[in-house]
Amino acid sequence: MATAAAEEGQPATIDVTVTVRDQKALGRLDQAPVVVDLVAATAENVLAVPVTALVALSGGGYGVQIGGRYVPVRLGLFADGLVEVSGVAEGTLVGVPS
Repeated sequence: MATAAAEEGQPATIDVTVTVRDQKALGRLDQAPVVVDLVAATAENVLAVPVTALVALSGGGYGVQIGGRYVPVRLGLFADGLVEVSGVAEGTLVGVPS
């Protein structure tokens, strides 16, 4: 696995090799901008809540507001403003600050 390296004051970078499936398109791709999504892990069929629904609990860990109380949850992956949680039932409405 590669480790990102950076010189002082510069963003961290890693070398990436891009293979173009349509080799005829290479002439049209001269200096084209490139966006790379790095997927470190995936999870399917999980319960997720908005990250903004998380509350730090006084005893440690995180919880979500359900009704008038805070319920501890275990956290999983974070992506696109959502976080995987376990410890609440599917379909439960959680509080999110507005």
